[in-house]
Amino acid sequence: MVPALNQPVEVVQDWPSTGYNPVYAATVRGIDVGTGAEFTLTPEVIRVPWSEVLRVANECRPAPDLELRTADLLYKYGFEDGDIPEDAPAEILEHPAYWRQVLAEIIQQHLIPAVHQSMDWKLMSTSLLHNPIRVLSVDEVPVDWTEKPSIALTPEVIRVPWSEVLRVADECAASSWLA
Repeated sequence: MVPALNQPVEVVQDWPSTGYNPVYAATVRGIDVGTGAEFTLTPEVIRVPWSEVLRVANECRPAPDLELRTADLLYKYGFEDGDIPEDAPAEILEHPAYWRQVLAEIIQQHLIPAVHQSMDWKLMSTSLLHNPIRVLSVDEVPVDWTEKPSIALTPEVIRVPWSEVLRVADECAASSWLA
């Protein structure tokens, strides 16, 4: 039921990638719209404030960058426990087998060089669960991966464009035995 129409209308959401309207009516008053029957819906126009349209659009927009928190280097469960972020583009979500390898490469190429402190770190197996890279020490102070980090790294966050993440993912896929 669409409240603004005051009629029983079943609304179906289609994938926007199909090129069709992403939302359409499947039935009106219990009759399948695909039968060719003609219907008059009232009101004919529903006004939606632009603020509401923009709010919904912003909720649906994928994040432009992968955010990496430097503190995640210090913790076994960092980087969302090594899992694919929920706001990752579809190309990443469709190929999860490479994610930890991609994450490890992104961390090595972008995050570690950006950290201001001196660190010793270790690449863990990318086939294991959890964060694939762990810091052993920061400024010669040992790090315990099982505890929440008490050491503050700077900068706190770096951002890597998803386009760069996809480029690294393509490299990982091309060089992987999984390909």
